[in-house]
Amino acid sequence: MNSENVDNDTVAFISTVIDTNLNQGDILCLKVSAPNESYFNVIYTFRYVGSKQIYPIRQKYTFGVPHLESTCVCDCPGGENHCSVGYNYKNCTKSRAYCVTTYHPHQKATGCLVGKEAELCCDITVRPYKDWLFEAVQLDQPTFFGLFDYRFYVVKSKRDWILRHNQSLEIPLNRDHILKLDDDKIEVQIGGGKYHRSLNSGMYFYSNESVHDLQTQSYGSRTIELKSGVPVNEQYEWNTGKLGWFRLSSNGHWNILNGWLELQDAHHVTVDDCKSQKYRENYKAHYYSTPTNSDVNNSIRSILNGNPQSKINSLFMGHSVKDQEPWIRELSLTASPKDGNENVLEIRQIVVETKDSPSIGIRLSLDSKINFRMLFADSFLSDGFRATIFVDKFSNRFLNISFAGGNLATGTLIGTLFKDDRNSMSDIAFSLHVGPAANQNSDNETSRLETQTSPFKRHFLISVPPSISSDRYLCLYPNDKPDFKICKLASYSAQPLEDIQIVRRWQLTKGRCEGCNEFTWNSFVGYLNPKQWFDGVSSFVEALALAVEITFYIFVIACLICLCKKCLFPVLSYCLCSSGKWWPKRTPKINVEKSWKSDDLIVSSKF
Repeated sequence: MNSENVDNDTVAFISTVIDTNLNQGDILCLKVSAPNESYFNVIYTFRYVGSKQIYPIRQKYTFGVPHLESTCVCDCPGGENHCSVGYNYKNCTKSRAYCVTTYHPHQKATGCLVGKEAELCCDITVRPYKDWLFEAVQLDQPTFFGLFDYRFYVVKSKRDWILRHNQSLEIPLNRDHILKLDDDKIEVQIGGGKYHRSLNSGMYFYSNESVHDLQTQSYGSRTIELKSGVPVNEQYEWNTGKLGWFRLSSNGHWNILNGWLELQDAHHVTVDDCKSQKYRENYKAHYYSTPTNSDVNNSIRSILNGNPQSKINSLFMGHSVKDQEPWIRELSLTASPKDGNENVLEIRQIVVETKDSPSIGIRLSLDSKINFRMLFADSFLSDGFRATIFVDKFSNRFLNISFAGGNLATGTLIGTLFKDDRNSMSDIAFSLHVGPAANQNSDNETSRLETQTSPFKRHFLISVPPSISSDRYLCLYPNDKPDFKICKLASYSAQPLEDIQIVRRWQLTKGRCEGCNEFTWNSFVGYLNPKQWFDGVSSFVEALALAVEITFYIFVIACLICLCKKCLFPVLSYCLCSSGKWWPKRTPKINVEKSWKSDDLIVSSKF
């Protein structure tokens, strides 16, 4: 009762205040009796439906898994020029695909006529694998909301209830809130519940629509498969060691920041046979696919199909957040009008619906002294439950309690874990709320099929400490009914941590320049052209090396000429002279000379 002094008169205000706690699924029913026959009885119901977490999106961008495909030309030394210095750092984009050029000197000249170093020029085309898109988002601390259903009935008779008001409420649980209902006749004060589970702030990603449907997609509100467990680039990062270095820009074109530098540094090749255009390649990067890497392709397909066991040797793209955090029921995107325009929606938050919600305090205040009754659903428990203790591959340690279909367990249940069947030493104690089972006549086809497949479809996960690492005995009983205790063995099981080994192998590839290094007359004549000897000389050291090489060649040629003149030619002459049929006989030449001293004639012959 409150009082107020007005003009020396004291006016008393009488109100009725009810304090209680609600767990998820609880319904508070308040029946107010009419003061006389002129009024009808009324019933207020307040149901705690559950809770959700809304995470603001701080950053967002669209990316794809880069599918790298190279087309290289190996140029043998000498002959026609198919590759030269300066081929790299160029843009070869001809369509929506991203393309840059790379240059790789000092390659093995295997298969070439000249045993010098070969060169390799490549065009690297980058496309999104299968045109699939992913959305990277940075999530921050969430806001917690409680979901409530409020109803107000006028009771004319036991079978005649008139629903006067029905309202769904979303109330922030970060602090206390006060609501005025039924024309301010009833005041509801809700105390903020304390959450003990939430997602860590950081980068996450989810699969988006294909590129072809990007312009026509309508977001609205839809569920997503949020993933984490691998490094994802923030919006200002372009690290090729993380996801998200191949992005779709706002103009619809694919982009890699400084791609001509990044891909030149990332692309590594080694030539097996230059003449046959066979080479091996690898990339100093992560999270990409290649035409010859089927492991990557299968892994991405498995990721998009929602398979959490996607651990292929060459690519690993994380785990589903729902698998890592069993307390999550569903994740979804919500759209809001952009700049007040209802026709343009934008995604600014991600909603996480939880399987369990914190207990909240609620206070109901009515503006008069009334006759009322508070109605609570009675708790009930039968033998239709089972329990296991398990540690999953993410090291989550839970007590899993499964209840059979039907109303074999309802209301608030009190549970205790004991070390043995004598119930002498307990480990933990807890309480849980079991809501009504799915209606077998419900229009929800999924609920009916689940009930027909397995009777144990209502699961509750209770966190347990690391000290519980063996079988335990679980005892449950309805609230305020300890005599109806039922105990069962909870078996223990544990999964090993997942061992993920990432391997990137060199891929054998064949170039598409058939006949480039074949010997032709033009290539031979071109090789004899001294002008080509000076191609590529750009420094004094290279010029000096070329001069030394030319001098050496001249010296070798001079030695060969001298050897032929002094040795080969005389031997050849002797061999030819010794064979008469090959060498014509010479007749002697007669010289007649007359001496000036006498008239005698001097005759001499020379051969």
